[in-house]
Formats: sequence, C-alpha cells, structure tokens
Amino acid sequence: MKDDAILVGATWDVVVLGDLISVLKNNRIRGAGFDVAIEGGKIDLPEELLKLGNVVLTPHIGYNTVEAKIRQVDICISNIEAFNNYPQCYEVLGGMVKLRCRKICKDGGGPPFCKIRKCCQKKGINGCWECEEFETCEKLDFLKPGHGDAHIKNLRKINKQGIEEFLKGRKYWYAKPK
Repeated sequence: MKDDAILVGATWDVVVLGDLISVLKNNRIRGAGFDVAIEGGKIDLPEELLKLGNVVLTPHIGYNTVEAKIRQVDICISNIEAFNNYPQCYEVLGGMVKLRCRKICKDGGGPPFCKIRKCCQKKGINGCWECEEFETCEKLDFLKPGHGDAHIKNLRKINKQGIEEFLKGRKYWYAKPK
C-alpha cells in the first residue's frame, strides 16, 4: 500500500486493529477514517487507535436507534403543530398587506382619514421624510407599539438616500426604542 493512502471504511470490524494501529503509527499509510456506531455513548475501540492524529471517526448515521426515531417523530409532530394557526396568520398577513400605501402621501397614498397623509398634503411634501419635524412628530406615535423606532430610522434613510436607494437596501421592521 502507498504511504499516502487513506483507508476509509464503513466499519472497523473487517480490519485487524493491531495491524491498522501499526501501519498508522509507522506512517505506512497516511490515515484512516471510519463511520462508527456508538453504543451507550462509548466507542468500543482501543484507546491507542483513538489517540492517533491520523484517524478520523464519524458517528454512524446509517441507521437510527429506537430513541433517535422517536425523537425524529416528536420533532416532526412539533413542526406540523406549528402550522395549526396558519389560517389565522395568513389572514393577518393579508390584512397587513392591505394597509400598505401604494402611493406617496401627497398623491393620496393610504386611507383618506390618515392624519399623516392629510399633513403631507397640507404641507405639500411627498412624505414625512421631507418634513423637518418627523423625528418628534406625534402623528407617527401609533407606529411605536409595533415597530419601535423602525419608522424613524427608515425615514432618516429615505431622507438621506432617496426613495429609490432606500427601496434597494435594508429596511427596518422593528428597532428597539431609545
């Protein structure tokens, strides 16, 4: 066998362990790797083999213990149960989409009763980002419970970068209030 050979095996029980240890220690082969089954958390191999730096052992994944199968089923059930409220979640998300403004405030975006829209139209500005008072505007306070300071951070970005660049970049959905 060449001295740069690597012995790879699915199991070690077809190898004479004493001979393997000898060729590994004497660098007659480069290394060895085995997929091992661990019974009770203990690898039943000679300590001398386990300490060699040119041996790689990976956990046996070709079969599952009864415990592993039970755990997989539990995880699967848990993942399925997470979708129990999917219809309600989908409905809420659909409602949130309807709240989106399709136009800027000045051009009639948002609902007609929106105080922010009316303010922008009155001031003749496209949106709050053009207003010098947006950082302290009480009309935006209703956004704080759901978004923290995200709306203020987004308005700062729009003010600085412009709408087109803002839309290409990262947006804040929630930012912890200061």
